[in-house]
Amino acid sequence: MTTDTDLLRKSADEGDLRDLHYTGEVSLSMLCPICYCVFVEPYSTTCGHTFCRTCIQDALSKSSSVCPVDRAGLCLADIRPSPIVLYNLIDELRVYCHNKNKGCTAILTRSSIHNHTNDCTYALVKCPLQCCCQLIERRYIDSKDDFKCLHNQIECAGCLKSMMDYQVNDHLRECGSRALRCPDCFDIFAPGYLEHHRQNCQYYPCPAALHGCSWSGSKNDLLATHAGDCQYILLAPFNVKYNAICLKFHETMSLFLEKLHQSAGDDSGSGAISVAALRAMGINSRQDLHDYFQQYNSEWQKLLVQLASLDDELKAMIAREAHRRATDGLLAAQSSVRNLRDFIQSSSVSFKYTPSVEASSV
Repeated sequence: MTTDTDLLRKSADEGDLRDLHYTGEVSLSMLCPICYCVFVEPYSTTCGHTFCRTCIQDALSKSSSVCPVDRAGLCLADIRPSPIVLYNLIDELRVYCHNKNKGCTAILTRSSIHNHTNDCTYALVKCPLQCCCQLIERRYIDSKDDFKCLHNQIECAGCLKSMMDYQVNDHLRECGSRALRCPDCFDIFAPGYLEHHRQNCQYYPCPAALHGCSWSGSKNDLLATHAGDCQYILLAPFNVKYNAICLKFHETMSLFLEKLHQSAGDDSGSGAISVAALRAMGINSRQDLHDYFQQYNSEWQKLLVQLASLDDELKAMIAREAHRRATDGLLAAQSSVRNLRDFIQSSSVSFKYTPSVEASSV
Protein backbone atom coordinates (compact mmCIF):
# COMPACT_ATOMS: atom_id res chain seq x y z
CA MET A 1 0.00 0.00 0.00
CA THR A 2 1.15 3.55 -0.74
CA THR A 3 2.00 5.80 2.21
CA ASP A 4 2.74 9.50 2.54
CA THR A 5 6.44 8.67 2.82
CA ASP A 6 6.25 6.69 -0.41
CA LEU A 7 4.72 9.69 -2.15
CA LEU A 8 7.52 11.96 -1.03
CA ARG A 9 10.21 9.50 -2.11
CA LYS A 10 8.54 8.31 -5.31
CA SER A 11 10.32 9.07 -8.56
CA ALA A 12 8.28 7.31 -11.24
CA ASP A 13 9.41 6.76 -14.78
CA GLU A 14 6.41 8.58 -16.20
CA GLY A 15 7.06 7.71 -19.83
CA ASP A 16 7.02 4.00 -19.03
CA LEU A 17 3.87 4.27 -16.94
CA ARG A 18 1.98 6.16 -19.62
CA ASP A 19 2.90 3.53 -22.21
CA LEU A 20 1.38 0.68 -20.22
CA HIS A 21 -1.46 -1.45 -21.59
CA TYR A 22 -4.14 -2.42 -19.08
CA THR A 23 -5.87 -5.80 -19.00
CA GLY A 24 -9.36 -4.30 -18.73
CA GLU A 25 -11.32 -1.13 -19.14
CA VAL A 26 -10.11 1.73 -16.94
CA SER A 27 -12.65 4.11 -15.43
CA LEU A 28 -12.69 7.60 -16.93
CA SER A 29 -12.33 8.95 -13.41
CA MET A 30 -8.77 7.58 -13.38
CA LEU A 31 -7.71 9.37 -16.57
CA CYS A 32 -5.89 12.68 -16.59
CA PRO A 33 -7.91 15.35 -18.49
CA ILE A 34 -4.68 16.70 -20.01
CA CYS A 35 -2.74 13.62 -21.26
CA TYR A 36 -5.72 11.21 -21.30
CA CYS A 37 -3.61 8.50 -19.63
CA VAL A 38 -4.12 6.82 -16.28
CA PHE A 39 -2.88 9.17 -13.56
CA VAL A 40 0.85 9.26 -12.84
CA GLU A 41 1.33 10.83 -9.39
CA PRO A 42 -2.19 12.31 -9.21
CA TYR A 43 -2.51 15.84 -7.81
CA SER A 44 -5.85 17.46 -6.99
CA THR A 45 -6.87 21.11 -7.17
CA THR A 46 -8.87 23.24 -4.77
CA CYS A 47 -11.67 23.26 -7.35
CA GLY A 48 -11.98 19.48 -7.18
CA HIS A 49 -10.20 18.21 -10.31
CA THR A 50 -7.35 15.74 -10.56
CA PHE A 51 -4.40 15.63 -12.97
CA CYS A 52 -0.97 14.01 -13.28
CA ARG A 53 1.48 16.07 -11.22
CA THR A 54 3.69 17.02 -14.18
CA CYS A 55 0.69 17.71 -16.43
CA ILE A 56 -0.91 20.29 -14.14
CA GLN A 57 2.44 21.83 -13.21
CA ASP A 58 3.34 22.28 -16.90
CA ALA A 59 -0.12 23.66 -17.67
CA LEU A 60 0.08 26.26 -14.92
CA SER A 61 3.60 27.32 -15.85
CA LYS A 62 2.92 27.70 -19.58
CA SER A 63 -0.50 29.37 -19.59
CA SER A 64 -2.71 31.62 -17.54
CA SER A 65 -3.31 30.53 -13.97
CA VAL A 66 -6.61 28.73 -14.50
CA CYS A 67 -7.85 25.15 -14.09
CA PRO A 68 -7.74 23.36 -17.48
CA VAL A 69 -11.21 21.87 -16.80
CA ASP A 70 -13.44 24.64 -15.41
CA ARG A 71 -11.16 27.67 -16.04
CA ALA A 72 -11.34 28.65 -12.35
CA GLY A 73 -8.44 30.67 -11.00
CA LEU A 74 -5.58 28.35 -9.97
CA CYS A 75 -1.92 28.52 -9.00
CA LEU A 76 0.74 25.98 -7.94
CA ALA A 77 -0.06 26.63 -4.27
CA ASP A 78 -3.60 25.34 -4.92
CA ILE A 79 -2.56 21.82 -5.93
CA ARG A 80 -1.53 18.98 -3.63
CA PRO A 81 -1.19 15.15 -3.72
CA SER A 82 -4.52 13.38 -4.14
CA PRO A 83 -5.87 11.15 -1.33
CA ILE A 84 -3.90 7.97 -0.69
CA VAL A 85 -6.89 5.85 -1.66
CA LEU A 86 -6.59 7.05 -5.28
CA TYR A 87 -2.90 6.11 -5.38
CA ASN A 88 -3.76 2.66 -4.06
CA LEU A 89 -6.54 2.12 -6.59
CA ILE A 90 -4.20 3.04 -9.44
CA ASP A 91 -1.39 0.86 -8.07
CA GLU A 92 -3.71 -2.18 -8.04
CA LEU A 93 -4.69 -1.89 -11.72
CA ARG A 94 -3.57 -4.95 -13.72
CA VAL A 95 -1.18 -4.30 -16.61
CA TYR A 96 0.82 -6.19 -19.20
CA CYS A 97 4.61 -6.13 -19.20
CA HIS A 98 6.20 -3.51 -21.47
CA ASN A 99 7.81 -6.43 -23.32
CA LYS A 100 4.56 -8.22 -24.18
CA ASN A 101 5.24 -7.83 -27.92
CA LYS A 102 8.60 -9.58 -27.49
CA GLY A 103 7.04 -12.58 -25.77
CA CYS A 104 6.73 -11.76 -22.05
CA THR A 105 3.39 -13.08 -20.73
CA ALA A 106 3.53 -11.44 -17.29
CA ILE A 107 0.40 -9.71 -15.96
CA LEU A 108 0.95 -7.75 -12.76
CA THR A 109 -0.16 -4.73 -10.76
CA ARG A 110 1.02 -1.33 -11.94
CA SER A 111 2.88 -0.79 -8.65
CA SER A 112 5.13 -3.77 -9.35
CA ILE A 113 5.93 -3.03 -12.99
CA HIS A 114 9.30 -1.42 -12.22
CA ASN A 115 10.46 -4.36 -10.08
CA HIS A 116 9.36 -6.77 -12.80
CA THR A 117 11.27 -4.86 -15.46
CA ASN A 118 14.46 -5.33 -13.42
CA ASP A 119 14.02 -9.12 -13.76
CA CYS A 120 12.16 -9.49 -17.06
CA THR A 121 14.09 -11.77 -19.40
CA TYR A 122 12.92 -9.72 -22.37
CA ALA A 123 14.10 -6.36 -20.98
CA LEU A 124 16.99 -4.60 -22.70
CA VAL A 125 20.27 -4.51 -20.76
CA LYS A 126 23.84 -3.56 -21.58
CA CYS A 127 25.99 -6.02 -23.49
CA PRO A 128 28.24 -8.08 -21.13
CA LEU A 129 31.39 -6.69 -22.80
CA GLN A 130 32.06 -3.38 -21.06
CA CYS A 131 33.44 -1.63 -24.15
CA CYS A 132 30.26 -2.43 -26.13
CA CYS A 133 27.54 0.22 -25.76
CA GLN A 134 24.75 -1.72 -27.47
CA LEU A 135 21.75 -3.20 -25.67
CA ILE A 136 20.53 -6.78 -25.66
CA GLU A 137 17.59 -8.69 -24.20
CA ARG A 138 18.44 -10.21 -20.83
CA ARG A 139 17.39 -13.72 -21.94
CA TYR A 140 20.33 -13.94 -24.35
CA ILE A 141 22.96 -13.44 -21.64
CA ASP A 142 24.64 -16.43 -20.04
CA SER A 143 27.11 -16.53 -17.14
CA LYS A 144 29.76 -17.63 -19.64
CA ASP A 145 29.33 -14.38 -21.55
CA ASP A 146 30.92 -12.06 -18.97
CA PHE A 147 33.82 -11.09 -21.25
CA LYS A 148 32.17 -11.63 -24.61
CA CYS A 149 30.40 -9.22 -26.97
CA LEU A 150 27.13 -10.77 -28.08
CA HIS A 151 26.90 -8.37 -31.03
CA ASN A 152 29.83 -9.95 -32.91
CA GLN A 153 28.92 -11.10 -36.40
CA ILE A 154 28.94 -14.88 -36.83
CA GLU A 155 28.44 -16.87 -40.02
CA CYS A 156 26.47 -20.11 -39.95
CA ALA A 157 28.74 -22.85 -41.29
CA GLY A 158 25.71 -24.65 -42.67
CA CYS A 159 23.73 -22.01 -44.61
CA LEU A 160 26.40 -19.24 -44.59
CA LYS A 161 23.91 -16.70 -43.23
CA SER A 162 25.46 -13.92 -41.13
CA MET A 163 23.96 -12.93 -37.78
CA MET A 164 24.87 -11.52 -34.37
CA ASP A 165 26.13 -13.93 -31.72
CA TYR A 166 23.00 -13.70 -29.57
CA GLN A 167 20.81 -14.66 -32.55
CA VAL A 168 22.60 -17.95 -33.23
CA ASN A 169 20.55 -20.26 -31.00
CA ASP A 170 17.28 -19.00 -32.49
CA HIS A 171 18.74 -19.42 -35.99
CA LEU A 172 19.92 -22.99 -35.39
CA ARG A 173 16.38 -24.07 -34.45
CA GLU A 174 15.26 -23.03 -37.93
CA CYS A 175 18.38 -23.58 -40.05
CA GLY A 176 17.70 -26.17 -42.77
CA SER A 177 21.39 -27.14 -42.96
CA ARG A 178 21.19 -28.63 -39.44
CA ALA A 179 24.35 -26.82 -38.35
CA LEU A 180 25.45 -27.39 -34.72
CA ARG A 181 26.94 -25.12 -32.07
CA CYS A 182 29.82 -26.11 -29.82
CA PRO A 183 28.51 -26.13 -26.22
CA ASP A 184 31.91 -24.97 -24.94
CA CYS A 185 33.06 -22.14 -27.23
CA PHE A 186 29.69 -21.52 -28.99
CA ASP A 187 31.16 -21.49 -32.53
CA ILE A 188 28.98 -22.98 -35.29
CA PHE A 189 29.95 -26.02 -37.34
CA ALA A 190 28.48 -27.85 -40.29
CA PRO A 191 27.21 -31.41 -39.65
CA GLY A 192 30.06 -33.88 -39.16
CA TYR A 193 32.66 -31.31 -38.06
CA LEU A 194 31.60 -30.66 -34.49
CA GLU A 195 33.10 -33.81 -32.96
CA HIS A 196 36.46 -33.15 -34.62
CA HIS A 197 36.38 -29.56 -33.34
CA ARG A 198 35.60 -30.61 -29.78
CA GLN A 199 38.81 -32.62 -29.67
CA ASN A 200 40.76 -29.36 -30.04
CA CYS A 201 38.35 -26.77 -28.61
CA GLN A 202 40.28 -24.67 -26.08
CA TYR A 203 37.19 -24.23 -23.90
CA TYR A 204 36.55 -27.93 -23.20
CA PRO A 205 35.72 -28.15 -19.45
CA CYS A 206 37.10 -30.61 -16.95
CA PRO A 207 34.63 -33.48 -16.26
CA ALA A 208 34.87 -32.50 -12.57
CA ALA A 209 33.80 -28.88 -13.18
CA LEU A 210 30.69 -29.42 -11.04
CA HIS A 211 32.95 -30.52 -8.19
CA GLY A 212 35.11 -27.37 -8.19
CA CYS A 213 37.65 -27.64 -11.02
CA SER A 214 37.92 -24.45 -13.09
CA TRP A 215 40.28 -25.85 -15.76
CA SER A 216 39.40 -25.60 -19.45
CA GLY A 217 41.42 -26.51 -22.53
CA SER A 218 41.40 -28.94 -25.43
CA LYS A 219 40.07 -32.46 -24.99
CA ASN A 220 43.46 -33.77 -26.08
CA ASP A 221 45.15 -31.79 -23.27
CA LEU A 222 42.58 -33.12 -20.83
CA LEU A 223 43.40 -36.72 -21.66
CA ALA A 224 47.16 -36.13 -21.99
CA THR A 225 47.91 -34.09 -18.87
CA HIS A 226 45.09 -32.57 -16.84
CA ALA A 227 43.17 -35.75 -16.06
CA GLY A 228 46.27 -37.20 -14.43
CA ASP A 229 46.82 -34.13 -12.26
CA CYS A 230 43.27 -33.10 -11.32
CA GLN A 231 42.40 -33.97 -7.72
CA TYR A 232 38.76 -32.99 -8.33
CA ILE A 233 38.33 -35.92 -10.73
CA LEU A 234 39.43 -38.21 -7.92
CA LEU A 235 37.02 -36.46 -5.55
CA ALA A 236 33.95 -36.74 -7.77
CA PRO A 237 32.75 -40.18 -6.53
CA PHE A 238 33.47 -39.17 -2.91
CA ASN A 239 31.41 -36.01 -3.31
CA VAL A 240 28.47 -38.04 -4.56
CA LYS A 241 28.63 -40.32 -1.52
CA TYR A 242 29.18 -37.42 0.90
CA ASN A 243 26.22 -35.47 -0.49
CA ALA A 244 24.00 -38.55 -0.20
CA ILE A 245 24.97 -38.92 3.49
CA CYS A 246 24.29 -35.21 4.13
CA LEU A 247 20.87 -35.50 2.51
CA LYS A 248 19.95 -38.60 4.51
CA PHE A 249 21.01 -37.00 7.79
CA HIS A 250 19.07 -33.84 6.98
CA GLU A 251 15.95 -35.87 6.19
CA THR A 252 16.07 -37.96 9.38
CA MET A 253 16.95 -34.99 11.60
CA SER A 254 14.13 -32.91 10.08
CA LEU A 255 11.63 -35.72 10.64
CA PHE A 256 12.81 -36.22 14.21
CA LEU A 257 12.58 -32.51 15.06
CA GLU A 258 9.23 -32.13 13.34
CA LYS A 259 7.65 -34.94 15.35
CA LEU A 260 9.30 -33.76 18.54
CA HIS A 261 8.15 -30.16 18.09
CA GLN A 262 4.63 -31.21 17.26
CA SER A 263 4.34 -33.07 20.54
CA ALA A 264 6.78 -31.20 22.77
CA GLY A 265 6.03 -29.23 25.89
CA ASP A 266 3.14 -28.82 28.18
CA ASP A 267 1.69 -25.39 28.79
CA SER A 268 3.67 -24.94 32.00
CA GLY A 269 6.80 -23.90 30.10
CA SER A 270 8.86 -26.66 31.69
CA GLY A 271 9.89 -28.04 28.32
CA ALA A 272 8.61 -31.51 29.23
CA ILE A 273 6.69 -33.63 26.74
CA SER A 274 3.20 -34.31 28.02
CA VAL A 275 1.89 -37.84 28.52
CA ALA A 276 -1.09 -37.07 26.27
CA ALA A 277 1.21 -35.99 23.47
CA LEU A 278 3.33 -39.13 23.84
CA ARG A 279 0.27 -41.36 23.73
CA ALA A 280 -0.95 -39.52 20.64
CA MET A 281 2.32 -40.61 19.02
CA GLY A 282 1.66 -44.23 19.97
CA ILE A 283 4.09 -44.19 22.93
CA ASN A 284 2.43 -45.95 25.86
CA SER A 285 5.39 -47.40 27.75
CA ARG A 286 9.03 -46.76 28.58
CA GLN A 287 9.98 -49.37 25.96
CA ASP A 288 7.93 -47.56 23.29
CA LEU A 289 9.72 -44.33 24.17
CA HIS A 290 13.12 -46.02 23.96
CA ASP A 291 12.27 -47.54 20.59
CA TYR A 292 11.10 -44.16 19.28
CA PHE A 293 14.46 -42.52 19.91
CA GLN A 294 16.48 -45.54 18.88
CA GLN A 295 14.99 -45.65 15.39
CA TYR A 296 16.74 -42.35 14.69
CA ASN A 297 19.91 -43.38 16.48
CA SER A 298 20.17 -46.51 14.36
CA GLU A 299 19.88 -44.46 11.16
CA TRP A 300 22.58 -42.10 12.34
CA GLN A 301 24.87 -44.95 13.35
CA LYS A 302 24.66 -46.27 9.78
CA LEU A 303 25.68 -42.87 8.47
CA LEU A 304 28.61 -42.76 10.90
CA VAL A 305 29.83 -46.10 9.56
CA GLN A 306 29.65 -44.77 6.00
CA LEU A 307 31.54 -41.61 6.99
CA ALA A 308 34.25 -43.63 8.70
CA SER A 309 34.67 -45.66 5.50
CA LEU A 310 34.90 -42.44 3.44
CA ASP A 311 37.48 -41.05 5.86
CA ASP A 312 39.64 -44.17 5.51
CA GLU A 313 39.44 -44.04 1.70
CA LEU A 314 40.43 -40.37 1.63
CA LYS A 315 43.27 -40.97 4.07
CA ALA A 316 44.66 -43.72 1.86
CA MET A 317 44.24 -41.61 -1.28
CA ILE A 318 46.03 -38.61 0.25
CA ALA A 319 48.96 -40.80 1.22
CA ARG A 320 49.06 -42.32 -2.26
CA GLU A 321 48.70 -39.09 -4.26
CA ALA A 322 50.75 -36.66 -2.13
CA HIS A 323 53.88 -37.12 -4.27
CA ARG A 324 51.98 -36.83 -7.59
CA ARG A 325 49.62 -33.86 -7.29
CA ALA A 326 48.28 -31.16 -4.98
CA THR A 327 46.10 -32.58 -2.24
CA ASP A 328 44.51 -29.46 -0.74
CA GLY A 329 41.11 -30.40 -2.19
CA LEU A 330 41.42 -33.94 -0.79
CA LEU A 331 42.35 -32.58 2.64
CA ALA A 332 39.40 -30.19 2.57
CA ALA A 333 37.08 -33.08 1.69
CA GLN A 334 38.49 -35.13 4.56
CA SER A 335 37.91 -32.22 6.95
CA SER A 336 34.29 -31.97 5.80
CA VAL A 337 33.76 -35.70 6.36
CA ARG A 338 35.18 -35.49 9.89
CA ASN A 339 33.18 -32.37 10.77
CA LEU A 340 29.95 -34.03 9.67
CA ARG A 341 30.85 -37.16 11.63
CA ASP A 342 31.43 -35.12 14.78
CA PHE A 343 28.16 -33.28 14.30
CA ILE A 344 26.15 -36.48 13.86
CA GLN A 345 27.78 -37.98 16.92
CA SER A 346 26.88 -34.93 19.01
CA SER A 347 23.33 -35.08 17.67
CA SER A 348 22.77 -38.74 18.48
CA VAL A 349 19.97 -39.22 20.96
CA SER A 350 19.95 -41.79 23.74
CA PHE A 351 16.94 -42.48 25.94
CA LYS A 352 18.88 -42.08 29.17
CA TYR A 353 19.95 -38.54 28.16
CA THR A 354 16.44 -37.16 27.60
CA PRO A 355 15.48 -35.76 31.02
CA SER A 356 12.87 -33.47 29.45
CA VAL A 357 10.70 -36.50 28.77
CA GLU A 358 8.34 -37.43 31.60
CA ALA A 359 9.25 -41.09 31.27
CA SER A 360 8.06 -41.98 34.73
CA SER A 361 4.56 -40.94 33.81
CA VAL A 362 4.37 -43.10 30.69
